[in-house]
Amino acid sequence: MVAAPIGVSHAPAQDPLGGADVEPTHVKPLMRRKLDCAKNILEGLALEQFDKIASNARLILSLSAKMGL
Repeated sequence: MVAAPIGVSHAPAQDPLGGADVEPTHVKPLMRRKLDCAKNILEGLALEQFDKIASNARLILSLSAKMGL
């Protein structure tokens, strides 16, 4: 018995800028943006830059919501 990976979807995600469907080949750049946000959040935590933490947290939430994740 082979189980499918949890949380993996081959369905198109939504483009956070336009609301249109994003093909799976275009998900990688969006995930790169989320990674950059996560790095900025970690930097904000290390340097106690709370505005940086908050703005990047909002952006990463927005990207996730619009991608349907």
